[in-house]
Amino acid sequence: MWQIVLLALLAREGAALPGPAEAQTGTEASAFPIAPLDVLEISVFREEELSRRYTVDSKGSIQMPLIGDVRVEGLEPPVAASRIAARLADGYLVAPKVSVVVVESKTRFVTVAGPVKSPGKFPFHEGLTAFQAILDAGDFTPEADPNETRIVRGTGDERTTIEAHLGDLIAKGGAGSDVTLEPGDLVVASPRSAVVFVLGQVATPGAVPYKEGLTALRAVLAAGNFTKFAASNRTRLIRGSGKDRVTIKVRLGDVVEKGETGKDVALRPGDFVIVPETLF
Repeated sequence: MWQIVLLALLAREGAALPGPAEAQTGTEASAFPIAPLDVLEISVFREEELSRRYTVDSKGSIQMPLIGDVRVEGLEPPVAASRIAARLADGYLVAPKVSVVVVESKTRFVTVAGPVKSPGKFPFHEGLTAFQAILDAGDFTPEADPNETRIVRGTGDERTTIEAHLGDLIAKGGAGSDVTLEPGDLVVASPRSAVVFVLGQVATPGAVPYKEGLTALRAVLAAGNFTKFAASNRTRLIRGSGKDRVTIKVRLGDVVEKGETGKDVALRPGDFVIVPETLF
């Protein structure tokens, strides 16, 4: 535990602060546009009264001294920086240098599941990593194997699984491979024993202990059964990762409602069973 706390402190103290950006370029490019309720760190070079945190209101705007209302919803941070700089240059400042960073989002989240102290949803912010998300969830529990952490990204056929060897990151004092997260990512901490993961529209998503003969339907039942919103016939089984990843369609609705047991699928340790939400 102390190693993780130490790494968090080092990361906080050693993180590079965004430097001033020219009005034309703003900050480093971001793939994620600004949304209402986002908290922005806006820096105007040599203008301390303007440089602070601003919260985007429900209409997608911020209120700044001198220039008043500035609409930023839907803009990437560099574009927002250019818009603010242009407004400031219009009769207020000479060649202002502006940077914009999204430091907190109330509308975009990542989810942390598995053996961590406080699993759940956590606000996404630029630069958030799998390791930081685990810390947001209170750290691994003793039952976790940090080197078997996985990130599930995307939905449906676009879903991918990324391995994160966070045990190596901890053991090497921060010298290792972390994974930068995207909004909507699911960070799954794995227990040390053999498990499968049941996610989506089930009563208790998470890890299910693996035993010989476990099938997709039995895993769903072990996870508390389908919710009323489950699209059971669109269940997906994800096996492996990277180039070895395969996705298997499993019509569990037919297994339950029609007794077509041949459509059930035997599982292997590490498999993901994903139950999507019904479309209507």
